[in-house]
Amino acid sequence: MFASIRWRIAIPLVLIICLSMAGLGVVLSNLVRQSKMEDIQQGLETSVLLLAEQLVQQDLLQNPSQIDEHVDDWARVTGMRITVIDASGEVIGESHQDHNQMENHADRPEFLQAMSSGLGNSVRYSETLDFDMLYTAAPFAIDGENAGVVRAAFSLESLEDDVQELQETIWLGAGISALVMASVALWFYNRTVSPLASLIASTRGDQAEDSGVKIHPDRRDDIDQLALALDGMTAQLQARFEALQAERAKLSAILAQMTDGVLLVTPEGDVTMTNTAARELFDVPIESPLGISLIRLFGQHQLVEIWEECLRTGEIRILEMQSPRLSRHIQATAIPLGEILIEHTLIMLRDLTEMRRLETVRRDFLSNISHELRTPLASLKALSETLEMGAMEDPDTAERFIALMKKELDSLAQLVSELLELSRIESGQVPLKLLGVDPCALMAKVSERMALQAEHAELTLKVDCPENLPQVLADLPRIEQVLLNLVHNAIKFTRPGGEVVLGSSVRPSMIEFFVIDTGVGIPAADLSRIFERFYKTAQGRQREGTGLGLAIAKHLVEAHGGQIWAESEEGQGSIFRFTLPQA
Repeated sequence: MFASIRWRIAIPLVLIICLSMAGLGVVLSNLVRQSKMEDIQQGLETSVLLLAEQLVQQDLLQNPSQIDEHVDDWARVTGMRITVIDASGEVIGESHQDHNQMENHADRPEFLQAMSSGLGNSVRYSETLDFDMLYTAAPFAIDGENAGVVRAAFSLESLEDDVQELQETIWLGAGISALVMASVALWFYNRTVSPLASLIASTRGDQAEDSGVKIHPDRRDDIDQLALALDGMTAQLQARFEALQAERAKLSAILAQMTDGVLLVTPEGDVTMTNTAARELFDVPIESPLGISLIRLFGQHQLVEIWEECLRTGEIRILEMQSPRLSRHIQATAIPLGEILIEHTLIMLRDLTEMRRLETVRRDFLSNISHELRTPLASLKALSETLEMGAMEDPDTAERFIALMKKELDSLAQLVSELLELSRIESGQVPLKLLGVDPCALMAKVSERMALQAEHAELTLKVDCPENLPQVLADLPRIEQVLLNLVHNAIKFTRPGGEVVLGSSVRPSMIEFFVIDTGVGIPAADLSRIFERFYKTAQGRQREGTGLGLAIAKHLVEAHGGQIWAESEEGQGSIFRFTLPQA
């Protein structure tokens, strides 16, 4: 009997209905109690506010002996218990008891709330009256300060009696309603049971080899058959859903790893898909929402223009744009998706900044190397032509010209040597033999090697090395080359009578080396470029040199894990600093 679908549906439903009606009875009882409680509380609040106002207006606080008379009158009129309490908690007026016999009320919740926030309410058991009471208090003020409270109390005994009577009525009505609804539910489900067999047959029709209903002999009722059919459908849907999730995960992983930016734009111009690379290209926060317009999300009118052109023509459009704010060159390619996603556009974004920078470096390199080669080659040509024209017949002239040619050839050899050295350093083909090096000994050696050059330039060369300086981890010949280069430049650009200081200091986990001169200084516009190869300032172009020394120094220092930079004011001298790790 109970295996039948009729009873397996009807019995739980009847239980649910009965429990629901019971719950409804409880809820209604609580709502009625709450409603009546709110009405009583509202009446108490109105009363205490009026009584507090009268207490002040009638100046009763100046005549404490009259307070009890008025409290008694108020209690008879309102039907409430009235208490007047001063700011210290002492009872100075009471309608149902001698106030001199009552304890201090400073700890009563309603008193504390009223003194602090204007009104106080509480429900608690009254030991004085032996039943639950609802207390409401309102403050009265003298000269702008709370001087006490007027409290009204109302017995909840009658409220509970009313609620209990109401509950009995509700429970009776709920019981009758539950019986009626249960009977109707049983009748309704009796009429519903018979179509379930047809529902099972139609549900399993797609899985069976024919359109008939196949019932397994071990199945005992219709609801189990229906569950089996639905399980089969669920399994198919689950498999398809998992396949879609796997494809989506693959697509997300591919998009996340792409270095090119990807945008999917709807016909309305809203971005519905993007990847991390696209957001990073335009500094768009990762948490920025999708589904908003292209211009609002990326703020680039050129993106909107290429999208509109692609949408209008249905053809691929390519645009290279430059963002001055972000200092980037970006190539945008808009691709119509045609029948895949009608009128949707895929925009591919490629960062060309590094490519354009390398092109600029290549152009500058070719221009600089051409200039550096042109001058000595032109001199060599002029000197050789002069010798051909008869200068060889004069031994002194020939000797002088040959010396000049040798000097130009030495310059070319130095240029080629420094270019090869820089190329090896940049490509990582120069292995570093890192050892612990004493900074003071290193600087003393450099100072000794450059002393004669400083003397010829009429300069003072000093070494400033603190005691007990930790060793640095360095390739000694390479770092000596860096210091020699910096000191040589300082001497070359410092006027006679000036000073060059070679020194060092301790930094956290690093040692800082510095070369200070009192020379001509470096213009602020040139400071950021002096470590580029072949770059020379206006003063540098007037002196000999390849313009590669600082570039070599920069790469050598960075290969050691340090940093190099310059500080200068034009006409005030320069400071070149670099750091190396402590050993």
